[in-house]
Amino acid sequence: MKLTRHIFVFSILLSSAMLAAENEDHLTYGIPAGSTKTGPHTTRDPEKQECLYFAPGPEKTRENLVAIELMDHEVVVKRELLKDGKKHGIQREWHPNGRPKLEAPYREGSMEGTFKEWNENGDLVGQYSMSKGTGVVKVYDSTGRLLREDHYKNNERDGLRMERLTEIISLTWSKGGHLLGKGCDFYENGELATIGFFSNNGQPNGPVVTFSRDGTRTRASWHLSGQEVSEAQYAAVALKDPSLPRYYPDLSEYKYRVGEDMREWLEKYRTMPPVKIPLQFNQEGEPALAR
Repeated sequence: MKLTRHIFVFSILLSSAMLAAENEDHLTYGIPAGSTKTGPHTTRDPEKQECLYFAPGPEKTRENLVAIELMDHEVVVKRELLKDGKKHGIQREWHPNGRPKLEAPYREGSMEGTFKEWNENGDLVGQYSMSKGTGVVKVYDSTGRLLREDHYKNNERDGLRMERLTEIISLTWSKGGHLLGKGCDFYENGELATIGFFSNNGQPNGPVVTFSRDGTRTRASWHLSGQEVSEAQYAAVALKDPSLPRYYPDLSEYKYRVGEDMREWLEKYRTMPPVKIPLQFNQEGEPALAR
């Protein structure tokens, strides 16, 4: 009886070990031995070239591609690994100075594992985990300010996206990889820079209104299902279709369409304390704050 129990336990442990090894094979995957390299080939960018690697065999088709290397002035800046036509393995990017820029592990086309990003100085500015294409991306600038936050589900943007641009904080929402609802850009002082609206398929669907920093000047474009239309056309359609954002002849009215939830998110990101760069992590796995 004891022998049977020991065999059973051993079988479970062996199966678990084999499954773990199978689940992590993408972390050691590389260009298969004997692959054929072609190139460098020209690209749309005259300053960049690419080399293609094909699986061993006579055929050199897109289906047999196992790797693509992008070169900038003869220096490799990106390597994409493929298996059965899907990203598989650690995808890598480098800065023009040769330092690492990105490590992105994929398994059979899905983001899987610990992603890392570095700035041009070689400092770690992003480290986040993905499981089955689901997770939260957080990347910081050289001062430790949060530069970008992205939520992913099943390898598609799904949820809030914050991006800090030059003197601008941009907040948008996505569902299934498409922009959705309302998106706003704010100046660093909290004043509204731009507000726009999107349909369920991510197309502009409503006004896109831009304000000057002091709020005295505005301009707008008007959209219906991704097509730009005249202000008069939009006003007429919006009057009959309550699902569209309401038309206001006074563009300053759109400042009041931002909403409290958007304001709360903005305040959170505006007041978020900086973290240490290079990134360091506390016992809870969160980035350590700068002191």
